[in-house]
Amino acid sequence: MDTIPFLRVLDKHSQFQDILQNPDAGYYYIKVNEERTWVPILPGFTIFINIKNSIFQLSIGISDEQKIMFSWTNFGENENNLTNVIASDSQPDQFQSLITYVNFSEKISISILTCIQTSNLSSMFNKQLKK
Repeated sequence: MDTIPFLRVLDKHSQFQDILQNPDAGYYYIKVNEERTWVPILPGFTIFINIKNSIFQLSIGISDEQKIMFSWTNFGENENNLTNVIASDSQPDQFQSLITYVNFSEKISISILTCIQTSNLSSMFNKQLKK
């Protein structure tokens, strides 16, 4: 069974622009292993992570207006039951609604939260973009 999600490359990926500078851009320009690199924000990416003892699903999608949407779902503490949705949201806000919801006591980077700073994941995204 193929468990790799379908990652979508968009027209906006033809230009290297940082989403932190332009909300309509399709990349993060981040530091990975002491070097700065362009990491595409690809609809179809999903990750499950534990934040403050709750299981969260973070995913990237695309709206009908071609805006990149950042979606999150809080499933609570039971990692064996992903049907119990505590809260969720989907915005073109680079997960700012999640950061507000979780109420982190310190500043947190979205690239750290979504694990895109690892060189293997950055490499996988860039390979998908070249297809």
